Amino acid sequence: MICLRLGRSAEGQECSHLLDALSQSHKLVVRSTFGAELLAATSAVDHAFGIALTLHETEAGCLKPDEALQIRESGGLLIAIKLLIDAMSVYHSIIQESFKAPSEKSLLSHISWLKEMLHLGLLKIIGWVDTRDMAADGLTKGKISRDSLLSCMRGTFSRSNPIEIYPRPKGSG
Repeated sequence: MICLRLGRSAEGQECSHLLDALSQSHKLVVRSTFGAELLAATSAVDHAFGIALTLHETEAGCLKPDEALQIRESGGLLIAIKLLIDAMSVYHSIIQESFKAPSEKSLLSHISWLKEMLHLGLLKIIGWVDTRDMAADGLTKGKISRDSLLSCMRGTFSRSNPIEIYPRPKGSG
């Protein structure tokens, strides 16, 4: 997982700030790529929530524990968390209206949790990106180009391929 803050420089140029990177093994054994990708997405959102809550406090002031819990349970985070993944099957399992349980039943709670985060607005969007634009792959995959990861560190991250996001922006059909 790579956590970026996207914004604009003082000159108005698009820029990114690499806030954090996380590469860890899962603590739950799964039998599929779908399971591994879903657990990675869940872990990324959980980790990003802590970072976003810290940034929320820089804007709104220190929170008491019960105030932080209230944000987690009801929403109201000032910082938008956007999850971009390259696993189309995981993306579709989270955004689909009709709920279909995965073949690995232990993964049901992970899908439900990500759906809840979207519903509460704590996860602002979830998006699917082409695997060639996944900078985080440079953390774990041996033969993949590190160019995208290096551009994150330089503050110039950009994507070369279109992304699919949910919920779709107003006016996009």
